[in-house]
Amino acid sequence: MQIDPSKLFKQESGLSGELELSTLPRFYDLVNNTNQELVSRSVVSIKQVDNATTKVNYTISCVLDAEERYCLTGTVYLKLNLLCNRCLLPLEQDLNVDFCLYPVNSEADIFGSLGEVEVIYLQQGMVDLEQLLEDELILAFPQFAKHALDDQACTSFKTKYAPIDDKPDNDAKIGRDNPFGQLVDLLKE
Repeated sequence: MQIDPSKLFKQESGLSGELELSTLPRFYDLVNNTNQELVSRSVVSIKQVDNATTKVNYTISCVLDAEERYCLTGTVYLKLNLLCNRCLLPLEQDLNVDFCLYPVNSEADIFGSLGEVEVIYLQQGMVDLEQLLEDELILAFPQFAKHALDDQACTSFKTKYAPIDDKPDNDAKIGRDNPFGQLVDLLKE
């Protein structure tokens, strides 16, 4: 879907809608490849992290900034089913991306009065909505999806398979096994 920022500004209402995740092929592949790689190392089936029916919700409008320049502002939101990189269990991840992009026709426009802002190149005066949304989602996609540290799913996994000694290090252990054991005596002084 192509949108014209100047017409969008004149409408004063903006756009909002919903897209299938599969209509954003680069982002869809990124999500699926990440999940498939992790599924191969876990006991979870790929059906538990399927995003085929996931909906991408968006709102976008065009406003004038303080310097009377067009600015595309909006939000993209979706819930993804991913695998936690710590425990390899399913994780529901919210992606909520706010953006503010200045449409430009060429690089000459960037070096003009814009300064340091995020830009989007117009193609014959139009912006490809799906590409804009897909680019913003790719930039916001977590490198490593993880449960929160206090999440019980990850915490139980950590305590079951990698117990942490809650006791302070005892001096005998440090002295013999640790090459820096002698430094402990210096800290006590």
